Amino acid sequence: MNMTGVPNWLWLTSDRVVADAIRAVHAGQALAIPGRQYQILYLLIRHLPRALVRKVDIGVRRRRRN
Repeated sequence: MNMTGVPNWLWLTSDRVVADAIRAVHAGQALAIPGRQYQILYLLIRHLPRALVRKVDIGVRRRRRN
């Protein structure tokens, strides 16, 4: 998978992801979203109109292909 187009600020270490997941399990949470950047993206995706989310997604996919 070509991940060269993913900005550095989106990357998390595996240690961070695992630690957040374990913390969520101990807290009884069914969903764990590690990293502030992904929590913000999750909220935006949930609350923005679906048509806008799809449009942005299509644009990202096009740029990755080129």
